[in-house]
Amino acid sequence: MPQPTILNLDEFRVSRSVVIGGRERILKNMTVEQFLQAGDIERKLEEAGSERAQIPILVDVIAGHLEDTPREEILGLDLGQLLVLLAFIRGIDPAGDGQPEERQPGEPRAGKRGSRRAR
Repeated sequence: MPQPTILNLDEFRVSRSVVIGGRERILKNMTVEQFLQAGDIERKLEEAGSERAQIPILVDVIAGHLEDTPREEILGLDLGQLLVLLAFIRGIDPAGDGQPEERQPGEPRAGKRGSRRAR
């Protein structure tokens, strides 16, 4: 079988969303740059110390990943919802065993309602 001559990376982009307050919000995929900056976020969380001091940092992270979702709406979530949302952003199936999902490139993730390919 011949090797393909074109690799369309758009076919491997997965779109996920969450529903908050009855409204569906698109979850932005993490870019390589954001992945590299994640170390800075981990450092800030360690420096914050208490869980109470970490929450504003986590809310900012979530706000950066959800389209059209004001910070105030994220602050209105209960703590359980916040933790489930953080797990989902990290690629962990909230209904699963707490481990990141193993999937093939292009395969949909849990909680995904339909395929939305990048245009």
